[in-house]
Amino acid sequence: MTAVQIAEELARLHRLVSWFDTPVPLPAEAVTGHACVWCLIPADSTAVDLESAADYPQRGCLSCYSARLAWHISWYEWHSHVAECFPCKQGRMCFVGRGRRILHELTAGPAGKEPPACFSCHRTLLAQETAIPVRWEGEASFHLGYAHPGGCARKGAAL
Repeated sequence: MTAVQIAEELARLHRLVSWFDTPVPLPAEAVTGHACVWCLIPADSTAVDLESAADYPQRGCLSCYSARLAWHISWYEWHSHVAECFPCKQGRMCFVGRGRRILHELTAGPAGKEPPACFSCHRTLLAQETAIPVRWEGEASFHLGYAHPGGCARKGAAL
């Protein structure tokens, strides 16, 4: 990866965190840009300026921002692996895919995310179940999530 590609990827990830991980509506303290949009601690010199369509500044503390950035990076790393891995696509055991899933799940708590749940059947994915990351294209935007490979056991559920 070249320096330009790295810069472009960091900018893309920054937009993902800025646009899709900020709470709506924002608390009053966060609207002024004087507090982190996630944890509301006062913004200091290490706060990250977030991109926003709004006319007011949005900032995130380094801890909250880094946690969300790690969540997105680990999700995309896992997703990229599954897209290229034949056993993962078939829902079979793959140690690399399993490791990337575990690393991603470790980022959920610090990023303020719920435990992974299947898009189709809405059940929380158990550690012993195989799962794949799924990007779902909604009407207004896309959603990053998870699914049981090959469909769900629940009757009537489909991907």
